[in-house]
Amino acid sequence: MPAPLRGLPAGTVHRTNTDPRLAAAEAAASEHLAGWQRALADYENLRKDLEDRLAHASDAAQDSVLKDLISLLDYFEAAMRHTPEELKSHPWTTGIVQIYQAFRSFLQEAGVTATGEVGSPFDPKLHEAVAEEPSHLSAGTITEVLAAGYLRNGQVLRAARVKVSKSSET
Repeated sequence: MPAPLRGLPAGTVHRTNTDPRLAAAEAAASEHLAGWQRALADYENLRKDLEDRLAHASDAAQDSVLKDLISLLDYFEAAMRHTPEELKSHPWTTGIVQIYQAFRSFLQEAGVTATGEVGSPFDPKLHEAVAEEPSHLSAGTITEVLAAGYLRNGQVLRAARVKVSKSSET
């Protein structure tokens, strides 16, 4: 094979005599290389798309499970609010409180955060207004949280159910 000429990039070969069969073979090789490169790019795009779809499906499945767990958290909180006074210091109740705290920690580690606080402005993306009531707070302010809302990665798992102050001009 002839050596490259000075001033030409490496891999460039100067040919003084061109055989038509060689030119045809080089053209076919170039066409095959271009096709292979397109196929490789298509494969990489497909692989990235599949990874994105799998990640989305995994997130959706996790969100579904977390929504169910949030319902269980509601039951825990209701039970704890209605614990009889004489049982609050009982060892069994202490154990239930520890399970509840572990459950909350699990949700926090999964990226679940609570939303909906009294005194914060109503946001229809985060809250579901179930009632309006007169209040000393400005109109559109949350006056009571009936059920906490929850977010994960900035997405609403469940909207907070709230009461909102209404304008006194009605």
